[in-house]
Amino acid sequence: MAQEIRDPEQIAVLASGIRQNIVDYAEALGPCSVADLARALGRAADSLYYHVRILLRAELLVERGTRGEGREAEALVDVAARPLAIRYDDENDNNLDAVRDLSAAMLRLAQRDFSRGLAAPDVRLHGPRRQVWTGRHVGRLTRDELAAVNAHVEAIGRIFLSSYQRRDGHLQTFTFSSAPVAPND
Repeated sequence: MAQEIRDPEQIAVLASGIRQNIVDYAEALGPCSVADLARALGRAADSLYYHVRILLRAELLVERGTRGEGREAEALVDVAARPLAIRYDDENDNNLDAVRDLSAAMLRLAQRDFSRGLAAPDVRLHGPRRQVWTGRHVGRLTRDELAAVNAHVEAIGRIFLSSYQRRDGHLQTFTFSSAPVAPND
């Protein structure tokens, strides 16, 4: 069941690129240890514990038991719910400010992911299985066309969300931004 995040303080926690990555990877991997997250992110586990504790306190991550026994036991964390959804609250300026900051952090991560993707060995740049793609389109959309675009984006989200249960395939990111074009002042 989806968890809507509307509290500006919770949203602000995600405006940190590393914490956004931790939540995204925990969502993709399913219940996992900090060591699992560290391997997926290419970071030292010690660099993640502080951020995992913040995410646990903000109730964006939850503990899901342990794996292993005795000294080998590892605590497992997971996202609080699938999907986590950011709720925009047009009656709460603090919420909208936090959403703006979060959007900026997501777009910075997308740029970083894109650059790393271009530099990856054997990356596919063309065809139906291309791995790196960016673009921008501007158009005059009717309400029905906008609804169709939103339905496609939601369908993409469902594909990513359903993939966490599989252990095959490669981790892939998808970030988008859609907004009405405001007239220039």
